Amino acid sequence: MAWAILLVPGAACARTEVTLYERVEERMTNSASFDNPFTDTELRLDVSAPAGRRLGSKFTWYGFHDGDGKGGQDGNVWKFRLLFDRPGTWTVKAAFYVPGTSKRNGPAETFTYSVGDTPRPGAHGHVRIDPRNPLRFALDDGTPWVPFSIHSSLLLDREDPRVSFQWIDKHVALGVNALGVRFSSNADAIQERNHYHWLKSDGSRAESWPGHNGFDYSRFDVASYRHNEIILDHAQQKGIKLFIWFGVTGLNGQYETPGPLDQTADGAMGPLQKLHIRYVLARWAPYTCWWHWTVASEWEETRNRKGGKQIHVSHAKMLRAVNPWKMLVSNHSLGDWRLGGTKDGWGLATLQKRVADSPGDLVSAPRRFVEANDHHRIPVFNCEGIWQLANTTRNRIATVAHLMSGGFSNIAVWKKGHVDGSFGCGWEQVIDKHKTSAAALGMLAQFFNRPDIDINPCRPAHDLVTVAGGATALCLAEKGVQYVVWVDQGGTPTLDLSGQDGTFRVVRYAGANLPAEGGGTKLDAVTGGGKRSLGRCPKSGFGHDYLFVVTNAKPRRDTPPDGP
Repeated sequence: MAWAILLVPGAACARTEVTLYERVEERMTNSASFDNPFTDTELRLDVSAPAGRRLGSKFTWYGFHDGDGKGGQDGNVWKFRLLFDRPGTWTVKAAFYVPGTSKRNGPAETFTYSVGDTPRPGAHGHVRIDPRNPLRFALDDGTPWVPFSIHSSLLLDREDPRVSFQWIDKHVALGVNALGVRFSSNADAIQERNHYHWLKSDGSRAESWPGHNGFDYSRFDVASYRHNEIILDHAQQKGIKLFIWFGVTGLNGQYETPGPLDQTADGAMGPLQKLHIRYVLARWAPYTCWWHWTVASEWEETRNRKGGKQIHVSHAKMLRAVNPWKMLVSNHSLGDWRLGGTKDGWGLATLQKRVADSPGDLVSAPRRFVEANDHHRIPVFNCEGIWQLANTTRNRIATVAHLMSGGFSNIAVWKKGHVDGSFGCGWEQVIDKHKTSAAALGMLAQFFNRPDIDINPCRPAHDLVTVAGGATALCLAEKGVQYVVWVDQGGTPTLDLSGQDGTFRVVRYAGANLPAEGGGTKLDAVTGGGKRSLGRCPKSGFGHDYLFVVTNAKPRRDTPPDGP
């Protein structure tokens, strides 16, 4: 009787009205009996999106086995998730197949969606490379987005998700717009029950580390995924972005990082690795709270690294190829980023370059780090560079120095044992330096994401500025339109406007007190055609940094800013 039901023509659902950038989840059941529902069948989707969708109007997508649909491991429920990023009619033909074949082994159903022109409130889609500047980010609808991130390693997998909710809420209230999490956070570091992503080899759930070979990598722990999705949903609702800095592939040799390692000798992925990536994507790719995923952390490690570079490239390519939303993918390197540019599917160059805790290094080290790696023509992100600095002021200076150099960075406030630092993700016990650093980071995030201060068209142009009576001056410029000048220890900066026409407004901001909107000190306007002083800063010396925004009163853009 079950097979008779399975073989009838696919049923059609009524048209569903959805909003632009809405994530929709659908449920299907399959009454056939499978020894392993994760490997014996696949819910495959033939998706027709409206014409003109930049990422393709036709694509294949996948559902995922979700146990009983309520968090239980056993059941006949499969689901699929879609994010609608183009107005118009979407049609989804969903059916169960023997994996990798056209042979059906379950029911079929057709879903139709009508997507309106008005976005879901607060929704802008996934993070992209800004087409105006390959070193900056914009959201899918074109809204510029500048990340200001702080380590939050154990955000996922907390036994009580309310701890994670509070951590998210406190950072959002301060203005922080990005958090770095681990894919496998291994919360036993804080004496909590673990939520691993696979069942153990004996079919039971893992409550402690069973060893890398103690998992059955063909069977996913449905309860752990659903548990973490409670936290992801909260992050999504609060509008904060997350990035996985510790890898989604299990390729790390560091710490207890589970994941299949069935790659071939030449670096090609094995069937378990492909299964893993497809399952992760099916569940999490439609979430726009992710801004990028890291294939692995510190890939130079030697353990399990035969054919190391090609292994990582293969994973990155599949993460992009299977994902119809083409989320940004990176790989965390210990030294200079050596994995090549966009040709291998990388979305940004993620590195670990520690900044020394001395005033001179806080500016010079970020600048060297960015300039040494920006030839990849993708954004440069120092994932673990701002680490163990003495105080919040130094964290802030290093963060701005990365940004003014053309890159991005992420703060990690260290305390031995991780629990009370940025890693533990419990707001009640985290040390004060994290809280004050988060407040400073939030101030920067709000300022540089103001609609009237769009730094994305600007490129580093430090040769245009000098400073007298201070230390260092850095400049981001969209020549003839807008200049952002930063001096790290006050003084009197001079901006070279030679060859530029017009009158330029000048507003000065104290670096330690950048306003979320408006504010600043309006200075005398300057005219183009030569080198112009921007005036003396009220104070000088370390800790007294200032930002000048110099804007043409009547800008002319005869051609768009340089794109990729």
